[in-house]
Amino acid sequence: LIKNAEALELANKATVVVFDKTGTLTQGKPIVTDIVALGGFDEKKLWELSASAEKHSEHPLALAILESALAKKILLKEPQEFEAIEGKGIWAKIGKDEVLIGTRKLMKENGIEIGLEVEQKIAGFETDAKTTVIVSVNKKAAGILAIADQLKPTAKNAVEALNKMGKTVWMISGDNERT
Repeated sequence: LIKNAEALELANKATVVVFDKTGTLTQGKPIVTDIVALGGFDEKKLWELSASAEKHSEHPLALAILESALAKKILLKEPQEFEAIEGKGIWAKIGKDEVLIGTRKLMKENGIEIGLEVEQKIAGFETDAKTTVIVSVNKKAAGILAIADQLKPTAKNAVEALNKMGKTVWMISGDNERT
């Protein structure tokens, strides 16, 4: 939005341009790109529990999980209990299963061991610009979901054009640094 002509004239003098990533440089619609079942856990069950647990969450990553599961025609269950854990993830009770979905920190705080192999898989996803969440079922790591928000087709050209104009370009994101 341009407030007035003076703002437009001042914009020419800017040396740095800062973009918010989501919805500006990206489509603003994250999707689940990868699912990795761990410890012999069934992938279909992982989808079912993950999406069911996220039914009452409003977080964009939760919506990505839910929409991806529905697109795969996964039948969802209603959680008997649900708790959003700010900045870390969610906890839900679905039937006899306790499902925890979220960050490494959340897993550590709840005594869930994820191990070096899982850390390496997560690092690989993050290097590919994907955000990951870990899924624990009944206090055991059950899976990893990798989620990505695709770049808008115009994003690369816009950043390159600004660089050619001598502007420094930065991006603000809630993702971790590697992603």
